[in-house]
Amino acid sequence: MSIGKHTFWELINDSEFGKIQIPKIQRDYVQGRNTPQVQFAREKLLSELSEVLKNEQKTIDLNYVYGKTELDCFIPIDGQQRLTTLLLLHIYAFAKEGLYDYLKKLKPKFIYETRVTTERFLEEIIDHLPSFFEENSNYNSITSFVCDAPWFSDNWLSDPSVDSCLTVLDDIHKLFTNINDISSKLISEKCPITFMALQMSNMGKANDLYIKMNSRGKPLSDFESFKSELFNYIDEMKTDNWPTFKNKIDNEWLSMIWDGCTEIGQEASKTCDNNFMHLMHWIVLNYVVPSQKSYENTDIQNLINNRGFFNFANYKIFLANGIAITDICKTFGFLEFLQAEDQETHKSLLSFLLNMADRPDWPERVLLFAITKYAKTAVVWDVDAFNSWYRIIRNLVANTAIDREDRFIAACQSIDGFGADAFTDFELYLAYQVDRIPFFDRQQLSEEIYKCKLIKKDIAWKDAIIHAENHKYFNGEIAFALKLAGAKVEDSSSASTINIGEFNSVWHNIEMLFNADGLNVNESLFRRALLTYGNYSIWANSSCTFFFESGKGYFNWRRMLREDRSFKIFKNLFCEIQQCANDSKEIENVLSARINEFDDKTDEFLYYLVKFPELLDYMNEKRFYICSGDKYKNRIILYSRARLSAEYAEMHTYAVKVILGEAIEYQFGRGYLDANTSWAHINKVYGKECYISYDGKFVDENGSPLIGKDGIEIKTIDDAVNYVRNFIES
Repeated sequence: MSIGKHTFWELINDSEFGKIQIPKIQRDYVQGRNTPQVQFAREKLLSELSEVLKNEQKTIDLNYVYGKTELDCFIPIDGQQRLTTLLLLHIYAFAKEGLYDYLKKLKPKFIYETRVTTERFLEEIIDHLPSFFEENSNYNSITSFVCDAPWFSDNWLSDPSVDSCLTVLDDIHKLFTNINDISSKLISEKCPITFMALQMSNMGKANDLYIKMNSRGKPLSDFESFKSELFNYIDEMKTDNWPTFKNKIDNEWLSMIWDGCTEIGQEASKTCDNNFMHLMHWIVLNYVVPSQKSYENTDIQNLINNRGFFNFANYKIFLANGIAITDICKTFGFLEFLQAEDQETHKSLLSFLLNMADRPDWPERVLLFAITKYAKTAVVWDVDAFNSWYRIIRNLVANTAIDREDRFIAACQSIDGFGADAFTDFELYLAYQVDRIPFFDRQQLSEEIYKCKLIKKDIAWKDAIIHAENHKYFNGEIAFALKLAGAKVEDSSSASTINIGEFNSVWHNIEMLFNADGLNVNESLFRRALLTYGNYSIWANSSCTFFFESGKGYFNWRRMLREDRSFKIFKNLFCEIQQCANDSKEIENVLSARINEFDDKTDEFLYYLVKFPELLDYMNEKRFYICSGDKYKNRIILYSRARLSAEYAEMHTYAVKVILGEAIEYQFGRGYLDANTSWAHINKVYGKECYISYDGKFVDENGSPLIGKDGIEIKTIDDAVNYVRNFIES
């Protein structure tokens, strides 16, 4: 057999050999697997085969089938998957049309050495599939018919090739059941399904040849397959809107992505195509989701769920108006522009895009949308203008809650509302042309407008602001520092009075106080020193907190600097730090001195938190609850966990425990605060029963007030400590 077009029927009836033999070294038959990639390829192939069998004007060529002849067998080296699918199609056609002689002729022609169970299954299905069509009313699929048959062994279901064969037969039945005279077309000399068969000679044993051929390269990546169909689609559109698009994807842009992958430490040969494909996916999806009312929900869901495998058919409907393709062109074109104009900006932006490409979160997708928006809307691309635009949008995105689809859509629609004039000088635009941008956090927007006014007043502010915004902990939110320097951020007219030197001095101290992860000084010292100026807590989900660094960051130190009450308290401490400290060690000395000097017992809660760090250490997420009214007995609850039903201590009694140490056996509370049996209390003192709880005063197990030696009720923690000491002595 020489190179040339052949049909399956022609191949198995070739005079040079009598059989097709799939060698043991070949992999299993996989075209029935239910992974997205395989399912797409299977459906596409079977759909194309059904179309050519229905339409006499159409043909299909299945590319090359390489093989070698040994004895009387043709051994496919490459193409066994397609040949097996064609075998199943012939079995189906002959069985459906009751052509027993053809089935009998087919049976010895296909030898499947990969697995014995696969070969046995194919022999049995050839013998028994005609019965399915005779008994079709009893079964809704070929698989159900086969698995119910007495000749079928359940053990065969462990054979992946058998499982694949059944899946493909079911799909063939769905597509071909209403096509007539399939067999006559398949065995005809004019069969519309062909492939290029090539017999390879003088190349050694079949096993060695198989290994050589399969070590030369790898199959087309998803990106290459997607790209091929995209290029065909663009050719069909016959448009001149993207004159260099195909060439750019194959050359400059691909090279740019490759270099970017290498730059961030990835193995480009493994990640380049994947990253490129993902970026195009997100650009298209970013266009689709904010305008989703224009499309059917099922189409959108197909695209959204198209993760890890990229079926071009799911994208086609969204490319029809050309906008999404323009977005792709402009985004990568702009990256190419940056590559030539400003390497630093280019590397930074490309690094961000490649690191988030595989699975971006909502804010990252908004930033990608903003990049695309600039790229396609700016009349003239300019590095400085882009950097200003992107910096401000990044600050707004970082400091606005964008954690679900509706907020993502709102953010994108807000950004999409900017016209070309905003991109020439976004700082000027914000400073004098706009006072509100929809959706984004109002406080952050006020800050951005204020900073733009400062920059337009004196360009020296730009470096100072950018330096401060680059602090990794604050994510561009520096309004608190401007306020510490005397700014009234909510009143943009005050931008004319703030002094840049004062701001730089403030920021120098902020950098000593905070690092990229939060506090740069001892946390306990900082908390307790802050409490000497007042209760800086905030209400947080059914309790109060003194702020903490964990979770989603809703109640971290940045939040403390944002809230008016806590900021005013922090400002008092900061002023003392600014006057007395030149480094982190000196800051801690200031904090320690403040704690040591504090002696105000007016508020016992604050006093004992300041003086005894063990109380704060017990509090997970620094949560507490100050009770009021008869129901909760005026206790102060310290929570050990985030869940309010977990273990807790009552502050007054626990303070006594902390002060007296091991002498006290303490019973922690648990559950809800109105469950009397779970109240936290002192249980024993040196092993002796001594029940003490608190409900606005210290009481015994009967709720009766504790009375000291002097006959006065025990109301303060100091009194309670003395009461217990007297109990010990007695």
